[in-house]
Amino acid sequence: MVARRPFSGGSWLDPAPEGFTLVFEDTFSSGSGPDYTTKYYPVPTWGSGDAWGPGQANDYEEDAALLQGSTETSGIAGFSHTRATVSGGKLHLNAVNSSQRFGAQTFPHSSSMIRTHESWLFGIFEAKVTVPSGTGCWPSFWLMPEEYDTGAIWEVDIFEFLNSEPATKARLNCHWGTEAAHQQSQSEVNGNWTGEHTYRLIWTPTSYEWVFDGVSVRTFTHGVHGNVNQTEPMQILMQLSMGGSFPGSTDGTTPWPIDMPIDDLRVYQET
Repeated sequence: MVARRPFSGGSWLDPAPEGFTLVFEDTFSSGSGPDYTTKYYPVPTWGSGDAWGPGQANDYEEDAALLQGSTETSGIAGFSHTRATVSGGKLHLNAVNSSQRFGAQTFPHSSSMIRTHESWLFGIFEAKVTVPSGTGCWPSFWLMPEEYDTGAIWEVDIFEFLNSEPATKARLNCHWGTEAAHQQSQSEVNGNWTGEHTYRLIWTPTSYEWVFDGVSVRTFTHGVHGNVNQTEPMQILMQLSMGGSFPGSTDGTTPWPIDMPIDDLRVYQET
């Protein structure tokens, strides 16, 4: 059981919950972009194809100077760190309505994502995020294994939002199984998630608990769902994607450019 601490104004008042130690923190208080030297990769190490995710219409641009000689770009689209900036004490994941070419394809939009260098087995994962909305918009906060193993898929969506959903609901999902036999547990929590909120996931050897703004909104017991390696360390991925088959296409109402401000990204592990 994780001891709850007082909660006020969108953040936890203690530096760490009782019985836990802070093992990762980024308050985005310096620099002009994400720390790609010690904290983040610009792209995932797994996946294939020119677009990230299920039919997305944005291109995570390859930055040749940053990724030259890196195996990180093998078989997948990269991303330009011109779309991820740090200012005002926040990380800003941006999406713009500007066509970009990657490989043999031209994509109508450009956007951004981050993935942590480190991975963790169990713990508390938390960030303060202002989730954007608009037609074709897909902001997300995930945990995923460092290597995408098609023999044992496991993904936890701390949140996903589509289009105008931040005004009404958040999606909290788990995925497991294999590429050929994908299984999932989907859940939604109603509410107005516009503006800044604190999103927290508590991962224990037996369960996941979602805690939004200090309130527990879902618990999922894992380890009993077939071909799942629930003891594999996972990394944080945060992305702002636009268009494609999942959220649907952008249109004339999409409020370009789009910004997803992030603050106080933290990981705690049991002492």
